Amino acid sequence: MKLFAVISPVGWITLVCIFLMEAVFLARSESLAGFPFLQPTSDDATVMAKRALIRRTDGAIVLIGDSSCMFGLIPGIIQEATRVPCINLGTLLSFTMAGYESLLEETEETHVPAAVVVVLNPRAFQPDLAGARRFGMLGRYLLAYGRGNRGYAPGFKDFQSLLFRKHQLNSFPEEFGGSFDAFAGELDSTAGYFPEFHRYLAPKNRETGFVSSDFTRNALARLVAHSRSKGIPVYFWWSPLPQDAVDPGYLSAANALGREIGTWDGIKLLQDTLPTWHPGLFATVTHLNARGAEANSRILAGKLLPFVRH
Repeated sequence: MKLFAVISPVGWITLVCIFLMEAVFLARSESLAGFPFLQPTSDDATVMAKRALIRRTDGAIVLIGDSSCMFGLIPGIIQEATRVPCINLGTLLSFTMAGYESLLEETEETHVPAAVVVVLNPRAFQPDLAGARRFGMLGRYLLAYGRGNRGYAPGFKDFQSLLFRKHQLNSFPEEFGGSFDAFAGELDSTAGYFPEFHRYLAPKNRETGFVSSDFTRNALARLVAHSRSKGIPVYFWWSPLPQDAVDPGYLSAANALGREIGTWDGIKLLQDTLPTWHPGLFATVTHLNARGAEANSRILAGKLLPFVRH
């Protein structure tokens, strides 16, 4: 009763108005972000835009993985060569393998792809459970869309992160189109490919130690098992690396993991080894430039052709 006496009628009206505005905001905004009232961050925007492409995955070759997938493979080239529709659902390393797993499961609940190609830079195998919690992207996605993941249970910090991001004021990056609508429109027109805009700078030191996490390998195994249960073939594709970015020991360790994956039921390797290319084909140490993406797409299409030919 004392609380009611302390707050004036104007105060109560203000509180009610704030509550109603928040209720409208939560009900009318995108589940993962404050859009259309507020611009999303680029990582949330990528997941939002890729989810919008799920509607086009029936009978398509679905490419899924980290940002080396999004920036490194052009669905139009693959579709032209294979005569099979192709959609690029590649997101970001911060989404982690468990995120790719959950996004693909969401896709396969309502659609039946012709094939799935998991496309990864070796770095995508490094995040562990603690890293996924630090990134926060996976937890926000699972909470926003009511998803589950057998390797990750969202916690209170994920809920806090989701609420904060939904209310965060952002200036959408000009290099991604300046607005979410422009970014999503670009991805829709290219079936999920986005051209890199950076210029390659040679690294000061080569990467020397490749280590994969149980969290990541287990997520990939679950992704393969789920697709296999749906009768959908799964293929594995290493994204190329710059020749001046990694040492032989790093390549040897990554190739050993690739050979191990090749022994799993339900997944087929499309390369004998992790390829290293001339730095002139790269925009960053993890992303191909447009010329590199075109070459990568043509090589992958050729490898897929014997398996998807009608």
